[in-house]
Amino acid sequence: SFFRFHKSFGFFFLVHLQMLNANESKGPAEIRRLLRENPESITHTSGLCAGFLQANIVILPATLAADFLRFVRANSQSCPLLFSSEPGQISAPPLAVDSDIRTDLPSYRVYNGGKLTAVVKDIIQFWRSDLVVFYLGCSFTFENALQASGVPVRNVQQRVNVPMYKTSRPCAAVGPFQTNLVVSMRPLPRDLIGKASSVTAPFVRAHGAPVHSGDPVELGVKDVATPDFGDAVTFEDGDVPVFWACGVTSSSAVIAAAPELCITHSPGGMFICDILENDPLVLGKTVEARLQRLEEVVLHDPAQRKVANLSVPGDLAKAAQSLLGASHVGLTTGFPCNTGKAVLSETDGPPGALSLALALSSAGKKVSLIVDATNMPAVQAILPFCPQGVKVCLYPAPNQEVAQDNLTAAKAFLRDQQLSHLVAIERPDCAADGCIYTMSGRDISDACGPVVDLYKAAHELGLSTTGIGDGGNEVGMANVRELVVERIPHGALIAATTPTTFLIAAGTSNWGAYALAAAFHLLNGDCSAAEPGVPASLNVDLQRRALAALVEAGVHDGVTQKAELTVDGLAFETHHSEMLSKIHGIILG
Repeated sequence: SFFRFHKSFGFFFLVHLQMLNANESKGPAEIRRLLRENPESITHTSGLCAGFLQANIVILPATLAADFLRFVRANSQSCPLLFSSEPGQISAPPLAVDSDIRTDLPSYRVYNGGKLTAVVKDIIQFWRSDLVVFYLGCSFTFENALQASGVPVRNVQQRVNVPMYKTSRPCAAVGPFQTNLVVSMRPLPRDLIGKASSVTAPFVRAHGAPVHSGDPVELGVKDVATPDFGDAVTFEDGDVPVFWACGVTSSSAVIAAAPELCITHSPGGMFICDILENDPLVLGKTVEARLQRLEEVVLHDPAQRKVANLSVPGDLAKAAQSLLGASHVGLTTGFPCNTGKAVLSETDGPPGALSLALALSSAGKKVSLIVDATNMPAVQAILPFCPQGVKVCLYPAPNQEVAQDNLTAAKAFLRDQQLSHLVAIERPDCAADGCIYTMSGRDISDACGPVVDLYKAAHELGLSTTGIGDGGNEVGMANVRELVVERIPHGALIAATTPTTFLIAAGTSNWGAYALAAAFHLLNGDCSAAEPGVPASLNVDLQRRALAALVEAGVHDGVTQKAELTVDGLAFETHHSEMLSKIHGIILG
């Protein structure tokens, strides 16, 4: 009987494997049709329809839809919204042709009062005219891109569902919806974590870059061998667990709210869209054009630094999308170029950091200003203008001695702070000889703390980073190092060596930060002609008062070395206020 059992099991496993192989070649419409005609043929959608978007599903009564919409916007990395239906609507026109949410998933879970009451292959019998469907991005979307870039995806290789885990990290609560983050995990070779982060970061509608890599206990996950959802995967030698935010977070929040009825997808069984993974979904051509215009307008170059040579088209939009999916953003700024002054920092950088802190905080993101001792007076000067909850972190701490090239402490700091994205606004970087230079070639290494190590550590840990600069010697400009060397005065001496995931070049770094704040607002849907109020992040009067506070604190213009309302030799009233107004006009359309 033992032999007959294993022979029978082998036969059915072979049949299942043949079905998987056959389904992998089918398109989204074929998969949806197959689910209606033969629902038992598909159990999960990992590995299916390579290159197409997949979506988590949450279905709620209309009375709860407004609060849930606010919840997903406040937790957009784990719950990236693709589309929400009208009450009773079974189709999803922006996502798929001829779809029916009642039949087009491998499996559904039905909850009453927070208790699981049914697991079914269709929900026709449960459908009501007041139900609203939320389609949320899924990490299965980027698995094809990972494989195409040479990054192995073990769950696909092993033909199993991705493992998913409950964590101890709380999400932002809205109304009745509150829960902890749920993550998916993919084991990766350590040397490919950085590449995996770079590949997945642009997929903001599919959870974007990883939220953690390494020790799972830091997330509150006790044992990766026993996932809460999905299947366990086998690690290969040298693999490290890498975790992405997961759409099951949304299901967890809904179940905890215990509505009289809610329906979700079964973990791993997604709605497959007709939209390709690289389609500018939701953005549309109008928004895309505005993002491009933002990128162009801040390249205005009154100082004739040839900054347009350093632009990476499209990176502004990608950085804003990545920030949209981040939960905790670290902002670093401060360029100590005013030798001989009581405060060495310049006026370019801190106002831009303030703008980003305001924009990110308005969307419920956690924000930290990370600064070394030299630049602390400048950051303290803008702190009164920041939203409540923005904290200042001194790096390194006073009792912590960190060598300039010591990444161990930097990694520990990033893990301890649980950061998901770092942004450098006019932050100096090491040149090829290990020294740090001003644009004129003056060595200021002694005045610069080891904040740059955080970006090197972030790259190794797979965290997303953005560099904003205007001269070629700032963190992130290593992305275009050859152009800096070739086209910027003193480029061979001063060119930066630390890359970032995204790079934004601008006439002044403050302008680049303003543009990023505006792009973030645009993608977050909180700036439109219908609601034309100026967001605090782009408010001219607030920026003027912040600049005045910097000057009063002893911060000088880095070009003129004077304590006046100027940045890089450009008067606030004639250049910077005008740029803020232009940027706001662009996002209003």
